[in-house]
Amino acid sequence: MQTQLEAVFFDLDGTILDTAHDLADACNQLLQEHNRPAAPFDEFRQWIHGGAAMMISQSFQIDHNHPDFSALKSAFLQNYQQRLTDKTQLFPGIDTVLHHLEQQHIPWGVVTNKYAQFTQPLMTHFGLTHRCCCIISGDSLPTTKPHPAPLLRACELADAKPARCIYVGDTLSDVQAAKAAGMQSIAVRYGYHPKNSKIEEWQADAVASTPDDLLLLFQEWEKGLDRRSGHRFESPGLLRFALNDSDSSQ
Repeated sequence: MQTQLEAVFFDLDGTILDTAHDLADACNQLLQEHNRPAAPFDEFRQWIHGGAAMMISQSFQIDHNHPDFSALKSAFLQNYQQRLTDKTQLFPGIDTVLHHLEQQHIPWGVVTNKYAQFTQPLMTHFGLTHRCCCIISGDSLPTTKPHPAPLLRACELADAKPARCIYVGDTLSDVQAAKAAGMQSIAVRYGYHPKNSKIEEWQADAVASTPDDLLLLFQEWEKGLDRRSGHRFESPGLLRFALNDSDSSQ
């Protein structure tokens, strides 16, 4: 069966890389400097999806209108820059997923709202820069996810049609961006969304609990198996184009 999948794009934090501990340490250093108690890690992990603004807002219990907000956010980012790779690591199993795509000659890339000053060193440190077809950071374009522009730009760089691409991410905004771009979406449960998130209501095309699930999902697709059999994946509509080769105009 000839593949119709032209590219797969991934979010970075909470999907490829587990950056939570370095982010938490950077914030806790700042809290300590201001004589504040450290943020509980399990709670902090749930704030990461909202970026630096949410991490500062929740940790210091202030909003963006607070006179110290901008300075605290800048100091937090400076702290983080100094420990980008202290504890960060690939999620277990994700490198196997990337290698599998490479073996199948399916280009993959990263589309993240994380600024390039953090994204690029992380990608380089983990040896991912030369392997991926594109890296779209949060300041690469005027807009960020959930706007579709970053994903559409990734498609341009990969020379791929959006309808023949998949975006994998851990937040609702990732799924929204994929839908707006006309892509299929896979939501992962192992990322940084709040514990009360109802991922099944995000209307992603599939939900994977672990990177191993992602690998099985891609392997099943390549075998031409019909996901309607309900094999371990939670959304049977994944990769509709793989089950309908007549839709060749997209």
